[in-house]
Amino acid sequence: MTDNAPSMPSRRAETGPLDPSVMESLKELERAGASGLAGKMARLFLDDAAKRLDALSRAAASGNAGEMWPIAHGLKSASANVGALALSKLFRDLESMGRAGSTEGSGALLESIMEEFAAVRSALLEIALA
Repeated sequence: MTDNAPSMPSRRAETGPLDPSVMESLKELERAGASGLAGKMARLFLDDAAKRLDALSRAAASGNAGEMWPIAHGLKSASANVGALALSKLFRDLESMGRAGSTEGSGALLESIMEEFAAVRSALLEIALA
């Protein structure tokens, strides 16, 4: 049986790094009176994520799965809140790895995370500066 559903990469290529439905929800809140909400959320996420990514990289590099998974968990949720669903999935994978007590393979996963974060950062900066 062939699965005709699009894979995550092709969906991401079509929509960009941010899920349009999440962005539309933020715009609706702004229209309802929460002026500047999307920009504020973008700035908060970018400031916080940069710090937590450094801590996450250190935890993974030192082989500390117990420190790695809670950071990944928080970034997973924060990413989803700003519509960065592909990034959220990568953090979920890293969280699962850490919960299992492993950091093996975390370097390659962190490379993917950093690549996706760069695309998300670029998109969120446009929102933050608008």
